[in-house]
Formats: sequence, structure tokens, C-alpha cells
Amino acid sequence: MTDAMKKLFLPAISMGFSFVILTSALACGSDGKPDPDPDPSRADSIVLSPDTVTFIAVAATAQVSATVLDQYGDPMTGQSILWASDNSLVASVDVGGIVTSEGDGMTLVRAQAGTVRGSVYVEVMQEPAGIEGLAGDGQFQWTGFVLADSLAVKVTDAEGEQETGQWADFAR
Repeated sequence: MTDAMKKLFLPAISMGFSFVILTSALACGSDGKPDPDPDPSRADSIVLSPDTVTFIAVAATAQVSATVLDQYGDPMTGQSILWASDNSLVASVDVGGIVTSEGDGMTLVRAQAGTVRGSVYVEVMQEPAGIEGLAGDGQFQWTGFVLADSLAVKVTDAEGEQETGQWADFAR
């Protein structure tokens, strides 16, 4: 490289080098660490777990957890969650996300953090788990004859709650 070329290129190269150093320095804070993201985290979605809850008894409970994610998919802490049930006759939910079965049917339990929402499908279908004699027990009569007292029983689910609309069939 000639002396004339060195006079042209060396100042340009050194200016470019200074520019790189200057822009690198501007991208860092005073402590030498990168500046925080210019787009602060905001709630973008809410993930509920589990996404389906099935009950076979009334008065049973299940915990549903909510995780709020920002626009980058990272979990956010300190977010207030509002809980609600579309049909409180089927299932109710408390402020901590505990769902309680109330009666047979299907509903959605919803969680909301700011403007983001999520829902959990809840089904309550009582299954008979026990039978309790209430009246008419201990009678004896021949087949085909009417008992003196009517038989009365209570059918219960796994939580001991009475089931309605269940039929009890007694073998002959």
C-alpha cells in the first residue's frame, strides 16, 4: 500500500473502529451491562392446569393452577387472577383456583389476568358408591305379598352426598 493510500484509508478505518466502539458503549448501561428490553413484559396468555376436571361426586374439590405468560412466552410473577364459574350449580371456584363440584352437569371455570383469559372444562357426573337403608329393613314376607312397611334407601356418591334420581332394584 502506498503512502498516499495509507493517508486515505487509515483515518477512515480508525473512524470506523471508533464508531464500533462508540455504538457498543451506547448499547450498555453505565454499569457495562446491556440496557433492559425496550418493550417491557406484558401479559399475553394464561395457561391453566389441568385443562379438564371431572368429578364423580358432589362436594369434591380439585386445584386448578394458572400461569400468566408474557409476549415472549416467559412466566410472569405477581399477577392477580380472577376466577369465575359459568354455572355455579355445577361447579364453584374460589379465589385460589380450588374448584368444588356442586351438582351434575358441565360448565367452564374461567381465569382472567388483566385482559388475558383461559378456561377449564368441568364435568360433574355422580356415580353411586353406597346405599343406606332408611326404613322398612328387617321385614320378612313371602314372595308376591306386600310388605307391611315400605322400603326406603338413600343412594350416595363417593363423598357420601345423596344422589337424586337413582333407582334401587331389590333382588327377589
